[in-house]
Amino acid sequence: MDLDRVAAVIRPRSAWEAVDLGFGMVRAWWKPVWAAWIAAVAPAWWLVFGLVWWLTGKPLAALLAAWWLRPFFDRVPLYVVSRHLFGTTPAVRNVLRDLPRLWTRHFWAGLLLQRLDGARSFDLPVWELEGLSGSERSVRASLLQRDSRQNANWLTCACWVLEGFAMVSLFELASILSPSSGWSKTLGASAEVGGSAELTTAAWWWVAVVAFLAFSAIEPFYVAAGFSLYLSRRIHLEGWDVELAFRRLGARLAGGETRRRGAGRTAAGVLLLALLLHPAATRGQEAGKPELTPAQAIQEVLKEPELQTHKKMKVWRPKDNWDAPRPEPKDVPAPSSGVSLGFLQPLVIAVAVVLLAALAAVAIGGMVRSRRHAAPGDEEERRPPLPAAVFGLDIRPESLPDDVPAAAWSAWERGEPALALGLLYRSAILFLVRHEGLAVRESWTEGDCVDFVAQKTGHERADYFRRLTRAWQSTAYAHRPPSADEARALCSSWGRSFGAAA
Repeated sequence: MDLDRVAAVIRPRSAWEAVDLGFGMVRAWWKPVWAAWIAAVAPAWWLVFGLVWWLTGKPLAALLAAWWLRPFFDRVPLYVVSRHLFGTTPAVRNVLRDLPRLWTRHFWAGLLLQRLDGARSFDLPVWELEGLSGSERSVRASLLQRDSRQNANWLTCACWVLEGFAMVSLFELASILSPSSGWSKTLGASAEVGGSAELTTAAWWWVAVVAFLAFSAIEPFYVAAGFSLYLSRRIHLEGWDVELAFRRLGARLAGGETRRRGAGRTAAGVLLLALLLHPAATRGQEAGKPELTPAQAIQEVLKEPELQTHKKMKVWRPKDNWDAPRPEPKDVPAPSSGVSLGFLQPLVIAVAVVLLAALAAVAIGGMVRSRRHAAPGDEEERRPPLPAAVFGLDIRPESLPDDVPAAAWSAWERGEPALALGLLYRSAILFLVRHEGLAVRESWTEGDCVDFVAQKTGHERADYFRRLTRAWQSTAYAHRPPSADEARALCSSWGRSFGAAA
């Protein structure tokens, strides 16, 4: 992927900020998204619904079949949004051309694994865009889900609720607008037999239309929000914003030589222009003009033609008759709606109950999963062996001196600030790994360690480690060591925070 062609601002975002970015993508690119949806998804959805109804004779089974195939339909908006984001505008014919590949790849996974996954929108880019398979895909998905799976599950629940509300709203709108007679009778329930009513064929078709409209309104937003969560997680892990910053820096340095060649000519031109525009150059031209007082200057300005415009305006204001007696409201009988869509109330209630049950199941599953990951026994079993190096720094105890602050200050006095701050930083990392359970991953940065210390340790230690990390980064990467007073303070305060590491 070419990061220079990304159509969104690449920067670290929170999870819900990333979800909002996904919604913004659909609002910005709604034409190609829904054009592809109408051309590819709509015919397939209605074909599945009609075919299953014809084969089984049960419209409810047809609705469930179309609902179960949603992971395949989600691949179409993901195809459009992902290519738009990186500077490519796929036409509808391109979507239709790639449709067989989109719907046949990972076929059984789409029917089983993806359909049962509560974080389907977040995992879909890993399956469809990264081209991984088997254990590599599992490891990759596990790494990406470490901090974002819970947000993806809640996104799924929120979109379920929104879709349910959309269906109920459409049903109620149709019930309100239906006349007292006419076509609403056709959509009504058949005659009750044994105290129960059965929906007519026309009513089932109306239910299918409402379900498809609600699905089409919410699903592209759901897919784009999950894709944006996936992008946000990759930005945090891979530092896309840092890479782009270095690219811009390199481009600016490359163009610096050209700018320096014309610097002399530009400076001379600016100096000449400043001399011509200086007030002293024009003061002699206005020497014969009398000085005006502030009041006279105001009068001169008011004489300008722009300020001589008069305009008449008419506005409506209520009459002052609020004290007049008001007529008493008359009782108006409620209009008779005739045969309405009241037969759909049991179906609406059933849909609401199913949505609430699914929401509760996902929430309970998420809590159980989080508690299982937080169990101390499992954490001990999964904890990897202590590393010998972190960020390329040797943190073995034998590589560090017995008196870390003294050795660091001695290195500072010898004119080796990188060695001095490196001793303090390595010893602090060793303390965090051995005593605080810091499990450093390959993808972690110094900022991740700072966040870990801020969450797991006291305020004093977190503040010291933040200052030490900043000083170490400035010295190691930018070759800008801190002042001698700050270095002395870091050496003297090290023992209070990380003395046990010695």
